[in-house]
Amino acid sequence: MVPVVKSQMMVHAVLTQIKDDQGCQSGYGFCGLSNDTNFDDGIQVINTCQNPYTLALTFDDDEYDIKATFFVNGHNENDYCIYDFAEILQRAYSSGHLIAHHTWSHPYLTGVSADEVNYQMEFLNEAFKKILGVTPKYFRPPYGDGVNNANVRSAMLANGMDKLIIWDVDTEDSMSGVTESDSEEKFTNGISDQQPHIVLSHDRIPSTCNQLAPFEISQAIDYGYWFDTVAGCNGDWDSSNWYNIDTGYFGTRDETWTCNYEDMHDSYDTSPQ
Repeated sequence: MVPVVKSQMMVHAVLTQIKDDQGCQSGYGFCGLSNDTNFDDGIQVINTCQNPYTLALTFDDDEYDIKATFFVNGHNENDYCIYDFAEILQRAYSSGHLIAHHTWSHPYLTGVSADEVNYQMEFLNEAFKKILGVTPKYFRPPYGDGVNNANVRSAMLANGMDKLIIWDVDTEDSMSGVTESDSEEKFTNGISDQQPHIVLSHDRIPSTCNQLAPFEISQAIDYGYWFDTVAGCNGDWDSSNWYNIDTGYFGTRDETWTCNYEDMHDSYDTSPQ
């Protein structure tokens, strides 16, 4: 079964075919990509799986024994705090899923200062160290915003991340007015070419966990796909390459494992538009 990870474990999925609006959420009125690729900083931008017939989903589903990629926030809603789901993260990590970075509180990174961009990455890394004893090398910017932004890329490197993951198939399950049937159609249309793909979905939405994710898995199997993590579907199967080691051991909860309203830094008021 696909678990409902409360309302805020920001999780996304992987699938590819280059499109003009790849990797951004135009439904929010903003796309973060540009044609500027003049970077030589060692960051790899990944928008697809390289291995034929691979699909890297981000949902944990024991029935199909698939491996997934979880893009995790720290505290992007008042009633969600990463520390309350530490055991789920630890179990996913132990099961061989890829745990990846998605900022502390999900702001538009091009709408905040360089210091705030670094805070968003560093503060979540502190939580990962406490919970997992490692920090991720894989990162996804909220809304796909800031892929070519110097502040974002600099902060990624400063926080030990060199893989920037976007997508090319958006189920739009988080968009207002989009029904489950709409999302299923967008998914089917996106993978019907049977090419490798990066698909975006959100498990904070109950219908995604309960209906859309099982549909995606079943439909992908029907099309002949097999599942892997974002790393694995691009040839990086060695999980020791996915993380920076801190203690290397799971932590246990203490008085520092807390979230508060102030640590969110008004993340919902950061749109660059």
